[in-house]
Amino acid sequence: MKLIHLSILTALLLSSLLLFAKDYQYNEKNGIRTFHQGSMFVKEGVPFLTVKGDSYEMGLQYGVLMNDQIVEMQVKVDSVVEKYVGKFFLKKWIANMVLKSKIRKIEERIPKEFIQELEGMAEGCDLSLREVKTIAYFPQIFFEISCASFVLKNENGIVHGRNLDWPGIEIFSKFPLIVNYHRKDKIPTTILSFVCYPGAYTGMNHNGLSMSINMNGCPIPEDKEESECDRHANAF
Repeated sequence: MKLIHLSILTALLLSSLLLFAKDYQYNEKNGIRTFHQGSMFVKEGVPFLTVKGDSYEMGLQYGVLMNDQIVEMQVKVDSVVEKYVGKFFLKKWIANMVLKSKIRKIEERIPKEFIQELEGMAEGCDLSLREVKTIAYFPQIFFEISCASFVLKNENGIVHGRNLDWPGIEIFSKFPLIVNYHRKDKIPTTILSFVCYPGAYTGMNHNGLSMSINMNGCPIPEDKEESECDRHANAF
């Protein structure tokens, strides 16, 4: 009788796992991956990703089509975090608590559509939502940014150039990504970014409006505490 009960319990458990298992597969033909309305191909080592729909659906397409790169990115980020905090359990536990607090603080200022995109991304890839968020917010949490831009105008038009100078995040330079966002009821935008980052530090919409976020390590005002100052621009 116990054996029968155990068999039934095992069958129910397997059924539940199959019911809730992710079953998202992209199609690939001639080097182009497609999933729902999204597509991705690689040219000269740089992925070109196109996603369409609402925020969650675009994130889902992103996660499915870029799963290999997202997982590889997570391994690299984990190695950098481990380098900072070490392998000792207590240190890692404390670091995780601090990380959770910093993520909550960042998300207080982020429009909900970007969080929904990350939720869709986690649904589509082989990482948890926490792991996806750690990658997405990693540069803002751990490093200071310092950038420069220029605009040149002549009879041929306007050139907008910039350097994304971000000491310490060299690993991200190995995961470049160009994303075409066709957000529902919005003007399409093209973002020059890196894998698993939904915000925009450099981009242009399809009407020709370009933008770049620039920062420097300016001193904290005398009447302010460091905790009162947000030293990172919000890319969301």
